[in-house]
Amino acid sequence: VFVYNTLIRGYAEIGDSVPAVSLYREMRVSGFVEPDTHTYPFLLKAVTKMADVRLGETIHSVVIRSGFGSLIFAQNSLLHLYANCGDLSSAYKVFDKMPVKDLVAWNSLINGFAENGKPNEALALYTEMDSKGVKPDGFTIVSLLSACAKIGALTLGKRVHVYMIKAGLTRNLHTSNVLLDLYARCGRVEESKTLFDEMVDKNSVSWTSLIVGLAVNGFGKEAIELFKDMESEEGLSPCEITFVGILYACSHCGMVKEGFEYFKRMREEYKIEPRIEHFGCMVDLLARAGQVKEAYEYIMKMPIQPNVVIWRTLLGACTVHGDSDLAELARVQILQLEPNHSGDYVLLSNMYASEQRWSDV
Repeated sequence: VFVYNTLIRGYAEIGDSVPAVSLYREMRVSGFVEPDTHTYPFLLKAVTKMADVRLGETIHSVVIRSGFGSLIFAQNSLLHLYANCGDLSSAYKVFDKMPVKDLVAWNSLINGFAENGKPNEALALYTEMDSKGVKPDGFTIVSLLSACAKIGALTLGKRVHVYMIKAGLTRNLHTSNVLLDLYARCGRVEESKTLFDEMVDKNSVSWTSLIVGLAVNGFGKEAIELFKDMESEEGLSPCEITFVGILYACSHCGMVKEGFEYFKRMREEYKIEPRIEHFGCMVDLLARAGQVKEAYEYIMKMPIQPNVVIWRTLLGACTVHGDSDLAELARVQILQLEPNHSGDYVLLSNMYASEQRWSDV
């Protein structure tokens, strides 16, 4: 069993899950070697990497039948598996049945909620954890700040920041990046800039967070200047999210020519293939500049299918610039993709009213 456990552990540690699971199955079929308490933690780690909930449920049953279900390591491994796979109901059931809940268990569930679209539940769980006297660590802080950023809970985020300072966690790059993202998302640009300047270490995530924060909060030119500074830093490369921020900045500053130049550089210089968000920024760039027909032509030439956000961007521009024909084309596309959104009808009716087309209203 020692040899099997060592091999399973080795594959799990390097993220090569399939051989780890195959070895476990081989062990079970052989009839000569039985898994022990050292087998399951790394086996569950491998299954977590695969995000295979069904396999996880099967192994969960085996763990219970083998008499290991009450052991803290098994409970934590199962909890982490379910939370990581987004099966929050199963994760909470494991957590709720644990007689002793250590920090690892709290962290797994808080992070599971934070990363799977339930930030309010993550924050509520932290409040419960705090009431039990369990002290957070760096992993807890990252999950909390992520949840705060998603719902704009700035007050709680600031409390977490104070705790970070007291606990000496401000020098941790990962936690500082998440805190920077929180301030940027909440529109606290000055706090974001101060935090960025005070960071001893910065990586591409740090630069990108501030660039995007500046761009979406009306500081487009500052975002572009910061991007230029980033390019001059050795060892840093922008990612696709960085360019979303830059293209957004160009759009809101009316910098059409520069926007197209950055889009070209993204593809040719940095070898980043544009995603739907980048194309959406380019449509918005043209539309905001009043080049509504050019925006429509750009949509029609896109190599990927435009989504409802892009068509809605065009519709909004058409209503601003009074192009009812293109608005009608955009409306048809929107109705095919999302027929029950009342806001689109309001936009169109307002435009028709401004043109005194009362029957269309």
